[in-house]
Amino acid sequence: MEVVRGRRVGRVAAMVFCWVLLAPAGAGAAVPGVYVTNAGGGTVSQYDVDACGRLAPAATATAGARPVDVEISPDGGSAYVVNGDSATVSQYNIGPDRALAPKTVAAADVGSHPEAMAISPDGHSAYVVNSTNDSISQYDIGPGGLLAPKAPATATGGNPLDVAISPDGTSAYVTSRTTNALSQYDIGPGGLLAPKAPATAGAVAPTLRLALSPDGTSAYAVGGDTVWQYDIGPGGLLAAKTPATAATGDNAWDVAISPDGKSAYVTNADFNKVAQYDIGAGGRLAPKSPATVAAGFSPNIVAVAPDGKSAYVTNLTGDNVSQYDIGPGGLLAPKTPAKVAAGSGPLGLAVIPASPDLGAGTALGPATAFSIVTLTASQAGTITAVVDTPAGGQLCGVGWTRVRLARVAAARQRRTKTIAYGSGSTSSAVAGRLTVRVRPSRVAKTALKRAGTLRVAVTFTFQASGGAPVRHTRSVTVKPAHRPSRR
Repeated sequence: MEVVRGRRVGRVAAMVFCWVLLAPAGAGAAVPGVYVTNAGGGTVSQYDVDACGRLAPAATATAGARPVDVEISPDGGSAYVVNGDSATVSQYNIGPDRALAPKTVAAADVGSHPEAMAISPDGHSAYVVNSTNDSISQYDIGPGGLLAPKAPATATGGNPLDVAISPDGTSAYVTSRTTNALSQYDIGPGGLLAPKAPATAGAVAPTLRLALSPDGTSAYAVGGDTVWQYDIGPGGLLAAKTPATAATGDNAWDVAISPDGKSAYVTNADFNKVAQYDIGAGGRLAPKSPATVAAGFSPNIVAVAPDGKSAYVTNLTGDNVSQYDIGPGGLLAPKTPAKVAAGSGPLGLAVIPASPDLGAGTALGPATAFSIVTLTASQAGTITAVVDTPAGGQLCGVGWTRVRLARVAAARQRRTKTIAYGSGSTSSAVAGRLTVRVRPSRVAKTALKRAGTLRVAVTFTFQASGGAPVRHTRSVTVKPAHRPSRR
C-alpha cells in the first residue's frame, strides 16, 4: 500500500464572498503518529501528532544502514523499514504508545540496494524493489506480521526505484531509474507478480516515484521536471492521458494524492518547493494558485494524513520535516512551526493509517463533542473563540479566507484566491471553558489592510485525551480599525 507518503498577488478588494459551513460537526479520522527514516543516521524518528496535525518528537528507534523507506501495515500494528545499504527490511511491532519494538525476527533479507516497499491492501503480501540487481522481492506477511519470501522469491524489474499497489490489490506498478518506462504487473494467486501484456507503459525519461488515485483510475509518476499521468484501464493497464504530462519544478522526487482524490503534491528537490495541483476531469493535473509552497532544503518524500487536513515533507539536507495545513481547495499552508527537527538525512515518511485498532492497546476512544460559545474578531484581526469542552484535551483553530486579485484588462471579473489567515491552539487537562486565539499571518494582515473587510472561515478541532478529533467550522467577519482620512 502506498502510504499517503509563488505568484505575486495584485491589489486586494473588499470581500463579498460568503463562506459557508465547510463541515458539519463530527469525528474526523485520527492521525496517531508519524515515522521518518534518517538515512544518514540509521534511525527512525517517531512523532506524536496533536489535534492541529503538528508533529512532536517522541522517540527514536534503531534501523539498518541508510534506511530509505518506512511502511505501515493496513491494521496499523506493524512497521517495516527498508535499509538501502544493509540489504534488509527491519520489522517492528507498533506498541500502545506508538513506539517501535523489533519483532522476534528483527530483519528480513532483500536484494541489493533496496529502495522502496509496498504492502497489499489486504495486508497479506509485501514487495520491495531492489535497484541494483533489477529485481522485486516478494513476501508473504504471516502471523505476527513477519515477512517470509514467496516462491519464487523475486520478480524481474529494470533498475526499479518505487512500487505501488492498486487499491483493489490486483495490480502493481514499478518505476525505473534507467529505463523510460513503468513496469506493470498482475498480482495473481498467492500474491505473486506476473508481467502484464504489455509489460511496460512508456515515459520519455526515467521515473522515480509514483502514486495512484484512491479510486484506482489514475496513476502519476515523477522524474526530472515532469509528472507523467496515466489512465488505469481494464485489466489494470496504463495508458497515457491527454496531455500525457504536467510540468513541475526541477528534480521532482515524489508525488502524493489527497484522500479525496482532488489534489496532488509533488516535491521539487532542487527548488526547495512543493508543487500543488488540482486533479480535474479525467484525472488530469492543473496547477493550483499559488502553484508552489516553500519547503526545506532538498524536499524528498511527501505524505498526506488520512483525514486530508495535514501534509508532511522530509527535507533531506535540512535534517527536518516540513508540516502543512491543507485548506479549502487542497491548498497547502505552513503550520506553526513550519518545520520540526529530524535526524541526519530524513528521507522515508509514513503516517499511521486511521483504524479502530492501531495495534494492541492503541484503539482511540470515542469522539467528544464541544460547543462554540462565542466567536469574535478584534480590530487588530485576532479571532477569539470561547469553547465549552466536556473533557480535558487540545483545541486548535485554523482560518482561511479569500481575496480578490487585481483586475486584468482583458478580464470581465476579478479572480479570487484562497489564503491561509492564521492559526492558534490551547489545551487543558480538565473539562471546562477554553479560549483559543487565531492571529493573522503577515499575508493576512496585508490582505485585511487592502480589503478593509475579510470573511474568514475557521475550522476548530477538539481532541479529548485518548479520543478521536471533532471539527466544527464557523465564519466571522474581520474589520480593521477605521482610520480617519487625512486633510
